[in-house]
Amino acid sequence: MAELLIRKAEAKDVDELLELYRQLASSGELPSAADAAMVVELIDSNPWMLFLVAELNDMVVGTMTMVIVPAVTHSAQPWAQIEHMVVHEAHRKSGIGHALLARCEEHIRSVGGYKMQLQSSNHRGDAHKFYEHEGFSETSRGYRRYL
Repeated sequence: MAELLIRKAEAKDVDELLELYRQLASSGELPSAADAAMVVELIDSNPWMLFLVAELNDMVVGTMTMVIVPAVTHSAQPWAQIEHMVVHEAHRKSGIGHALLARCEEHIRSVGGYKMQLQSSNHRGDAHKFYEHEGFSETSRGYRRYL
């Protein structure tokens, strides 16, 4: 049985990351591979961000980005926003999402963080069940304004 590896995303992962993002959102434009690689490197250089991939059999099968937000509230403890979490459709319900979230939790705890939060589109019922199973609860309403 292959071992799941959770690691930081690298520019070499771009093609597989773009395929995962195609599975996450059927609409919207994805960047070129060159632009995506530039963003991966930019995120990697930012100490307030963590861009992870899940690798199985030398294939990227999951990803997520975590942004750490410094805060004046809550005794100046930071918190984390999780974005763009996706597991390859052929590998869902196999523990990959759990492993990605566990790594994020480990990281935010290591910097003294007090919470992790995420948003999920209203139509993603299976994802909502997964997040609730992972201990997340629906505690607020989210609003967006696209520019």
